[in-house]
Amino acid sequence: MGLYQRIKENLPTQFSIFQVMTLFGLSSPGVRTARNILKQLYQQGLIKRIGRNMYLRIGK
Repeated sequence: MGLYQRIKENLPTQFSIFQVMTLFGLSSPGVRTARNILKQLYQQGLIKRIGRNMYLRIGK
């Protein structure tokens, strides 16, 4: 299953970095990994940042 598909199916429209960490089974040390995943999704135009740790999925 692709990364975007996994997020699309399991996260609400508005979500936090902590929900992403839970989805991918990341522990506290995995914050950097979660931020890198979110950065890639942001650069692809799939999400936008709306707060320090909050994001919004962009429907296509």
